[in-house]
Amino acid sequence: MKDVKFKSTTTFLGRNGEFKSTGLLISMSLLNEVFIQPITSKGFPGRAYLAVPIESIPELIEALKSLAPSKNDKIKEIKEIIMVWGSVVMGELTFCDHSPCISSIGNGKNNVSQLIEGFRLEYVQAITYQDELELGEDFINYEDLSDELIDEIHGILKEHDELMREENETL
Repeated sequence: MKDVKFKSTTTFLGRNGEFKSTGLLISMSLLNEVFIQPITSKGFPGRAYLAVPIESIPELIEALKSLAPSKNDKIKEIKEIIMVWGSVVMGELTFCDHSPCISSIGNGKNNVSQLIEGFRLEYVQAITYQDELELGEDFINYEDLSDELIDEIHGILKEHDELMREENETL
């Protein structure tokens, strides 16, 4: 069995109505089918499932991939958020407990890390540290960052956008 944890809560429809879901439980049946069940907000498998024939899994994966926004789509949305709210630095994002890490080497002493500390319209501000000491600063275009970093930045700035919109509604 494998769990897929969602980054945000969603819903599923069961026979007794709509329920909150925090992920999916994926398992194999004895009939060579993949069972996909929702995980409830209480962490238990929901009372619903989808049985997918094992030979159809590649097509299912391709169909799911086609629904996900591309790296360029995410970069476009990142830039749109920055155009609305302006540049932002990690220190202003109180909901984040760490900066996105571009690279890090070390073994506990004399660690060298390059962290993204600011988001501008066309690029990120990256600071290189040796432990707590700042060694340098770089400006890196979004297009030159890995898919994983773009995913992380996209998630951070989407949350920033949601919080800013909520804050503006209460004013």
